[in-house]
Amino acid sequence: MYPNRLALAGLAYSLWTPAGMWLGSCIENDIRIPQEDYDVPVEPADELDAATRTDLITPELRPVDILMVVDDSCSMGDDQGRLLSFIPILIEPLEAFEVDYHIGTTTTDCDENVWCGIISWLDSDLVENLVLELTPLVQVGTGGSGAEQGSKALAYALHQAYEGGANWGFFRSGEPLEVIVITDEPDSSTDRMQTTVMYRELNDFVERLDKDVRIHVITQNDPGLVYPNPQYCWAPYTADYLDLASATGGKVQNICDANWAPVMDEIAQEFIRYQYIFLLSRLPVSGTVSVLVETDCCTVNPRDEYPEAWHYDQVKNAVVLDDFPLDIIRRVVIEYTVAGQP
Repeated sequence: MYPNRLALAGLAYSLWTPAGMWLGSCIENDIRIPQEDYDVPVEPADELDAATRTDLITPELRPVDILMVVDDSCSMGDDQGRLLSFIPILIEPLEAFEVDYHIGTTTTDCDENVWCGIISWLDSDLVENLVLELTPLVQVGTGGSGAEQGSKALAYALHQAYEGGANWGFFRSGEPLEVIVITDEPDSSTDRMQTTVMYRELNDFVERLDKDVRIHVITQNDPGLVYPNPQYCWAPYTADYLDLASATGGKVQNICDANWAPVMDEIAQEFIRYQYIFLLSRLPVSGTVSVLVETDCCTVNPRDEYPEAWHYDQVKNAVVLDDFPLDIIRRVVIEYTVAGQP
């Protein structure tokens, strides 16, 4: 799930303080989601003050922006090739649901690099051959700095998001952002000002563009691995990025694993399932919520065939679909008794 604004602000505050500085080194040289964040059409079938209420909700998948921060140092040639081979697993579920996406890349090379944070990107409406068109964007070369600065690159990318900036048009206001950092080294953006700027930019970006953000990481996440270990993987442990993934609800994949398909599929599937969270228009009496699903052929009780098809989330005041085929849903009918009514 995506974090809310307070979660990001709290993370930023803790990491700005000297005790919580988000530090890295270079060896190579449930979170509450506010109701207003959703734009779900609700068609009340009863009067607002009625004791029993029915919400009729038609799912609408939001567009998504996908930014990959790719390490372009000398050790990343093979990993860039693997990333390219697994990207279709991320994109194919989005295309199956006809999700409008932007996908782009920037690199971790920010050592006196005027292109630091500048995004090269594709629009799904214009993509004809995804792998072919993504190849130059993902295989960014291995001539970048060995002092990888992923957080600085992300901060610069966000700073250029607004009208007049180099990345204007890639980030769309109000739509989710999925960031994937791919690196085999800890973050070298260790200067306190750079770290502070990164979190300030992230919070400002979230507020100004009303964005939900998750940051996923493909890196070394095994603290017990002795480095270097050429029999297994050359990558050292990278706690700095892992903290950010944890705070934003992101996924983590060990870069040393041969198969990145599961994490790519999880990112896509969770994004899609996240869209099938149906907010109730009023607070219900506990235990009174019932759900029907309208499909092309009929109206069904999803729990008849899938006993764990959905649950009511009290924090979000929403019905969340857990185990039900999403592609057959045309409308969801939610009935409940309104709390506080005589």
